[in-house]
Amino acid sequence: MAENPARPLVLLVITDAEAAPAVSRLLQGGHVPFQYQFRGQGTASSEILSLCGLGETTKALSLSLIPRWAARGLLKALGRELQLKRRGAGIAVTVPVSGLPGGVLRLLEGQMPVIGAEKEKKEGQTMTEQSEYAMILAAVNQGFSDEVMDTAKAAGATGGTILRGRRRGMEDAVRFWGVSLQEEQELLVIVTTREKKREILTALHRNHGPKTPAQGIVLSVPVESAVGLEEP
Repeated sequence: MAENPARPLVLLVITDAEAAPAVSRLLQGGHVPFQYQFRGQGTASSEILSLCGLGETTKALSLSLIPRWAARGLLKALGRELQLKRRGAGIAVTVPVSGLPGGVLRLLEGQMPVIGAEKEKKEGQTMTEQSEYAMILAAVNQGFSDEVMDTAKAAGATGGTILRGRRRGMEDAVRFWGVSLQEEQELLVIVTTREKKREILTALHRNHGPKTPAQGIVLSVPVESAVGLEEP
């Protein structure tokens, strides 16, 4: 059954920090109304970074909301302008959204250009509902990201991006589970193949779950489409 072409998706783009302005300009040119950018740290080894031609590990994570019908065109544009098929240039993925307030959805639909929308909607209906990739998110106490990433790589992950932030609003959960979570948290974003997802999730939960010093919360979400993850 074809998905509703108006149903929104999250578009996530991970690039070098210096490419973030180009991502923003491209999304603005496509009239994408919601954009958020975060700075993070890549986890590839220095040898891999050298091989990919990357001089540093600082990453930019750009997050935006788009209607499903616009995904194909935006992914093509991102892939072309940022040369995402070049090894190490970055990745762009779309993730399904299960719910969104009506006012936000109307703003999203009203802001995106309607020229060519019908063609994109027809093409969008033929897109694979779920790609061969999945995204794993792991929130852990600060200072454990390297250890957690080592576990993920041992289970099959090729790399990831680390974002740093603070935990809020978990007091009841802390009392229920009997653990004391640090306020300072690190979020690992790992995109991997679906066949490796379960092994990575199991390893992370077993070695860095709520009852461990890392006190991690690990989950995965499906990736609907992706650019930049193709084998060279």
